[in-house]
Amino acid sequence: MDAKTNRARRRARAVEVVEEATRVLRTDPGDRAALRRRLNAYVSLGWADAAERDASALLAANPAQAKLLALRARLYMALGRPADAERDVAALLVHDPRRALALYAAITAPVLSVEAD
Repeated sequence: MDAKTNRARRRARAVEVVEEATRVLRTDPGDRAALRRRLNAYVSLGWADAAERDASALLAANPAQAKLLALRARLYMALGRPADAERDVAALLVHDPRRALALYAAITAPVLSVEAD
């Protein structure tokens, strides 16, 4: 199987996961496992806006989840919302300073370019 076929299959499976998790969430909106599965599928698909909504819903119940704070900060950056990303990094400083500093360095570092000869 070639790489293009593998990508297509992974994408199709991620779409299936989104659909399955959404069905579960319609009947049980508080199903955190379904919300996490859908969040991961959205991230896999590159759907940052939908992923941010699910990450925010999960963080509403427990705002101290360091991995989710870091993920949402990266999603905010992808969505062009650096002020929101910085707020998550600041919250992350309280819960996981090492992860916060690494994330802050990654999202605030200037992009370097090298001129060709």
